[in-house]
Amino acid sequence: MMFYNFIYYNQSTQKVRCKTTNKDNPDPEFEFVGKMTKTEFDLLIEVLFEQHGDNYISLDQFVDVYLQIRDFSDELKKLINEHKDF
Repeated sequence: MMFYNFIYYNQSTQKVRCKTTNKDNPDPEFEFVGKMTKTEFDLLIEVLFEQHGDNYISLDQFVDVYLQIRDFSDELKKLINEHKDF
């Protein structure tokens, strides 16, 4: 069973929050982005740092990378499930 964390991003402070509880927004200054496993979240942070370093990351850029990681992860899970009998 996968455990998902709720991901929030604050564009002005350039901070990310990863919460294990429900998606009720913990702070109105943070935008709810979506859900990810801890491993997916670690990959998200790694990719963002590789692409942007210490430079500014807009909410749109953050969401774009988030969606790419989610799509990649979902495709990988699908492939694994299709070939789990091998």
